[in-house]
Amino acid sequence: MKIFIWLMTAVNLYFGGNAALNALGILRTSKYSKGATIVYAIIFLAMGAFGVYTAWTSNNLKLGLWIAFGPWLLMFVVMFFTLILSNPQ
Repeated sequence: MKIFIWLMTAVNLYFGGNAALNALGILRTSKYSKGATIVYAIIFLAMGAFGVYTAWTSNNLKLGLWIAFGPWLLMFVVMFFTLILSNPQ
């Protein structure tokens, strides 16, 4: 279980770094607006860093699992509102 939490945390940090590079303009692979990309970068990097901290300092696997899946749940909510409220042009 702890390996799965570490794996998800690594994936979160990867996607957060990718979104941060897209927000800075270094990569140009994002299909979403710059504002949404910045939100994704903040969510994934913050929750990834918190996941690393929790995995090192705590033995609470349930909390670690919620932290590992937290960015994905938040991302889907943000993506849903972005698609509803954005201009399709």
